[in-house]
This record gives sequence, structure tokens and C-alpha cells, in this order.
Amino acid sequence: MVSAPASSAPGKEFSHCGGVAQDEMGIVGRSIGSRPGSARDDGYFRRISSYPDSVAEVRFMTGPAVNLVIVLALQSVCWGQDAGSQITVTTPAGTTHDMVRVPAGPFEMGSAGGESDERPVHTVELDGYYIDKYEVTNELYQVFVQATGGEQPRYASDNRFNTAQQPVMGVSWFDADGYCGWAGLRLPTDAEWEKTARATDGRTYPWGEGIDADKTNYGNNVGRTTPVGSYPAGVSPYGAYDLAGNVWEWVADWYDRRYYGSSPSSNPTGPSSGSSRVLRGGSWYNTSEGLRASNRLWLGPRFRFLDV
Repeated sequence: MVSAPASSAPGKEFSHCGGVAQDEMGIVGRSIGSRPGSARDDGYFRRISSYPDSVAEVRFMTGPAVNLVIVLALQSVCWGQDAGSQITVTTPAGTTHDMVRVPAGPFEMGSAGGESDERPVHTVELDGYYIDKYEVTNELYQVFVQATGGEQPRYASDNRFNTAQQPVMGVSWFDADGYCGWAGLRLPTDAEWEKTARATDGRTYPWGEGIDADKTNYGNNVGRTTPVGSYPAGVSPYGAYDLAGNVWEWVADWYDRRYYGSSPSSNPTGPSSGSSRVLRGGSWYNTSEGLRASNRLWLGPRFRFLDV
């Protein structure tokens, strides 16, 4: 648990910026410093010492999706990294994740031409955050399974889907959430996921408009999932891979098809309850319609499907 500021409760975001030498970034669990570098473990805080005078306190706030995509919340940042800049994070559980930065600010969420649950289009203001550059792999997920004695993914024995660098697949929302808790992370919100995929220009897909097999694994054109990061032409504006196709991704929010009509304009986290959770991004088996950055799917949180 992060101990500062004193007013911050466990699991609750905080935001304070006292100049370049004292940045604070929210995240739940341990902390890392304000800039990548050699880390030393200080008990409650893991400090990055490349810039000894610029140490930040950080709480992990992200985790996996159906595959697992992880978000590292970045509240107030004075040191001004560029959008899409990358850091490598070693979690309290010992797993390593490359993450890209999505800056604070507004974006237009939804699609006027999409399904009814994508309307109305509305402006959402988000704090800055880091999110996984790649989907969580089978190799990473197996560390969690072996450490906790957890259940294997549904397709762990299927040779089409179980190589080390393919995205883990056949996991429920509870599996994904369990991975997050073990690693000291959390799932991205629905809004965080969409902003990561389409940035601020309202694009249809992470790369822009139009779709072809050079940009993503979709439409059963490969017949299986592909190793994460296989489609550099399909990368999002912030540097995240495979946000369209390959596997569906769980996000944190409960699903309500009317939610956009009453959603808060700042850092929305979805309905307070529900029976289904939101999935994003489409899969190797879906047509182009399912891969749109604004498209939302919903599924009971205990289900473990072929392309999730």
C-alpha cells in the first residue's frame, strides 16, 4: 500500500504535483519512480534512481483483459514524457511489462454510426495513465497459474493457441481480475481502453480507417491467434499493439447499453453493478465490424470462450 499522501486510502487514486522534483502518480500496491532507471526496493516504495532528485510515488492501477491488458495510472506528471513513450515495469509479483503512456485530456467516446450502446457520442476527460504495450502472453499468465495454483486457461492444451508468446485466451473476467490482484494491477476502464485505441481524432481503428490483413489478425484469415506484437502496421497512436483483432479484451466496467446517456464526463468507471462485463477489440475470428475501436461486447464474467 502506498503511504503518501496520508489522505489517500488503499486503492484510491491520488494526484499531487509539487514541481519537477516531486511528481506523484497514482497506482495500487507498491510504487516506482518518476523515470525509468535502476530501481531499489525501499519497502513500501520502489524508487527509480536514474534521476535521484526526481522521485515519484506510484500506485499500480491496471491489469489484464480477456486477454489481459494492463494500465498504469498516471495522475499528474510534471516531467512531461511524450505521448506513447515507453517504460518497463516490474510488478510486485515479479512479472515485467512494457507500457506506453496515454496523456491526460479529453477525447470523444462512442460512434454516431455504431450500435445503440455506442451512442450518444460524448466527451470524456481522463487522467493520464500507462497501459500495456502488448497483450498478456501465455508465458506471463503461466507464472500466475503456477504461483497461485489457479485454473489453467480453457485452451491451455490446444496447440493452436498455447505457445509462449501468443496471448492468453480462454480466461474469464474473474481470471483476469485475479491476475490483476496477484500482480498488484487492475483492468483498464472501458474509457481508458477506447482512448488508447483511437486517441483524440475519432478514428475507426487503432491505425486509422480501412482494414486489411497487414494490420491485424481477424476474419479467421490465419486460423489461430498470433504472437503479440506481430502487426506493427496496426499499432495505436500511443504505441499499443493488437487492440483490434487477435483476442477480445476484458475491461473493468459492468455493461449497460444505456450507460453513455448518463456517464460522468470525467474518469468514468461504468455502472455500479450489472450481470455482464464489457469486452473490447474483437478477435482473430471476427469480421471488421467487431474490430472497431468504439465497438462494445458484453459477456457474463464467468464465461471462458475461444476468442476471449
